[in-house]
Amino acid sequence: MPTLRIKLEEDMKINLDGLFGSLGLDTQTAVRMFFCAAIAR
Repeated sequence: MPTLRIKLEEDMKINLDGLFGSLGLDTQTAVRMFFCAAIAR
């Protein structure tokens, strides 16, 4: 499976990890869900 690397500011990464964690997701799963939804549209 290919790898995608994204550079983010540290505070953005911390906020995203917290947001997705509160939804019961890790960041990798949340990003994959976003890409699947984008393709489906």
